[in-house]
Amino acid sequence: MKKQNNEATTEFTVDNDKLLPSDEDLKRVEISDNKILDEAKQKMKEQSSRRTKIFNIAFFLVNIAVLVIILIVQLNRDGISNLGSAIGSEVGIRYLFLALGAFAAIMLVDSLRTFILIHKSTGRVMPLISYKSTAMEKYYDSITPLSVGGQPFMIYYLSRWKIKASTATSIPMARLVYSQLAFVVVSIVILFTNLDIFNSYQADANVVYVISIVALCLICLLILSIFVLSYSKVVAPKLVMGVLKLGHKMHLVRDYEASFENIMRHVLEYQKSMKYFAKSLPVSIVSFILSAGIYFLKALVPFCIYLAMTPVPVVSYFSIFARIILCELVAHIIPFPGGAGMVEFSFSTLFASLFLDGTLFWAMLFYRLFSYYIYLLQGFCVMVYDFAIGNRRRTNRPKRLERRRIKKIERSK
Repeated sequence: MKKQNNEATTEFTVDNDKLLPSDEDLKRVEISDNKILDEAKQKMKEQSSRRTKIFNIAFFLVNIAVLVIILIVQLNRDGISNLGSAIGSEVGIRYLFLALGAFAAIMLVDSLRTFILIHKSTGRVMPLISYKSTAMEKYYDSITPLSVGGQPFMIYYLSRWKIKASTATSIPMARLVYSQLAFVVVSIVILFTNLDIFNSYQADANVVYVISIVALCLICLLILSIFVLSYSKVVAPKLVMGVLKLGHKMHLVRDYEASFENIMRHVLEYQKSMKYFAKSLPVSIVSFILSAGIYFLKALVPFCIYLAMTPVPVVSYFSIFARIILCELVAHIIPFPGGAGMVEFSFSTLFASLFLDGTLFWAMLFYRLFSYYIYLLQGFCVMVYDFAIGNRRRTNRPKRLERRRIKKIERSK
């Protein structure tokens, strides 16, 4: 009888027949702000570990190797012009500066997204922190597979500025959802209005087309799953339990309870974040519009490079936009940091007919510089600034606020 009572009081087992977790199951999933912050710190330690550094260096070398291979292929097939003749003239240099300006506009809009979400959730005005946290999120996304390193760092970074860990968690989550939703909408619209880019019969281009379409389908499925998990109190836990039970029976999931707690914790965080920001329709609309605008600005980078190296343009901005979306889709599905290798391959394949006279290699190099490596440089500069100035300013902030308060009192007298 005692054994039966013990079995009856077991909180959560794989072999039970309940279709939904109980309130006790969900309650033990919830974690404190300190636990959230500890997990973010742990993930950052993993990213700075020796193994991760070796991994990142390896893929950086892979990226260099791919560039060398493409360089050799271009030399044998079309030849490569020197850089001076590739840019062409003073007008070409101006267009390259416009491409650099497009990067600055991207960071301005992206930082504004963070600023709005911080202000909505805390009421504080933090423009510099909005920029630095966004820049560092981009940096860590660029050096981690599948771009998963930025969120933990943003949580940690914002929490250092006295933002609650639960609030700091909701901001990068909301940014991710708005970005993915905007990317899906923009991708579908731009690709369907530029179907002529699929008329290439080259085998290499067909590979890119297939990968990109598969990636788009997967992202659509991800967005649908996020909304189901975010807004359904019944479907979300039931779906999680069903998938985990199936995985356990197939011996793919070892620790069922630990897996349930981990997944449901993220589901509950998504639910809290999206419900909180969805209550403010203006914030949701503005965040979506800004997220969509970022992709239009990203397309300006290759378009300016195209104008810089092509005296007589033959395609429109939206045709370039469609090709870049295909490159972005390929990068989404490739688990390498920054889509190393596949982005170069996709660009050289999709833009081969547009950059003639040996300018393709230079166009690809400038595109990667303005769309990937510049984020690494920016993140490094922010880290140097924080080490030299920013951390000291953060430590002395209470004293500065106190001095301002005293001066304000003195002036009022």
